[in-house]
Amino acid sequence: MGNTIDSSSRSREYGQCSLEDDNRDPTCHAPDNSTRASASGDGPSARQSSADAFERIPLEQLACYQAPSFPATILSSASGAADEGGADRPAEHNARVSSYVGFAPTADAGVASSGDTVYLDVAAVAGRDARSGIEIEAFSGGVSAGAQNEAVARMARFGISSDDESNSAHVTVLAAEAGVGTHNVDGSVGVNVGASADIISGQATVSDSGNSLTLGLSAGVGGGFSAGIRDQDHDGRPEVCARVSVDPVIIGLCLEDPIGGP
Repeated sequence: MGNTIDSSSRSREYGQCSLEDDNRDPTCHAPDNSTRASASGDGPSARQSSADAFERIPLEQLACYQAPSFPATILSSASGAADEGGADRPAEHNARVSSYVGFAPTADAGVASSGDTVYLDVAAVAGRDARSGIEIEAFSGGVSAGAQNEAVARMARFGISSDDESNSAHVTVLAAEAGVGTHNVDGSVGVNVGASADIISGQATVSDSGNSLTLGLSAGVGGGFSAGIRDQDHDGRPEVCARVSVDPVIIGLCLEDPIGGP
């Protein structure tokens, strides 16, 4: 009759699962851990042990095998609400996109972590890979209202950043955005105003001990200005920041108070 599976005899022998049971006990399809350990060495004997380990997996065990799920750090939920950080989002759009863990379609709305801005983000793909620091945003739009008022539409934005966002580089293709508020793109709080439409733009930021320099170029029309205070390295010494963008030049500077703080 060939390799016919007798589910009743299998249940008696293993006593852990049935083909109809969705809540399978993982031990019903896992080889003995000691057998796995013996196959983890090097050389011909280890390869033979590895082969023996697979040969000793009964057909009944393979019948209830379940493939492992894909790592959550790479594919976040489509809603963007189940990744690390949950609904605690920054008020500023770029920082908010960086807070989405993994690359996935995004539709997310809520109150920013600052408590003074509401937002809505949608994107075909958006997020940041926590391991590599790579960020991707494609066919996206975002609006916010409150302390930070923004409207952003982009075909694509990609780049890389450090975990604390202190060092970064990004390129944006076909984008239009406008905003006015108090939460600035450099992480400071103060005042910002601007509007632009660009075919392509690129910028990079380097930081050291709270001090930072941003330089970039853009091809389009528009500009913006921001100024504010922050403490990026959390040492109690505030940094004074200013940023100006007038196509085609983008420049920003943050300088830490050398004598401030406790």
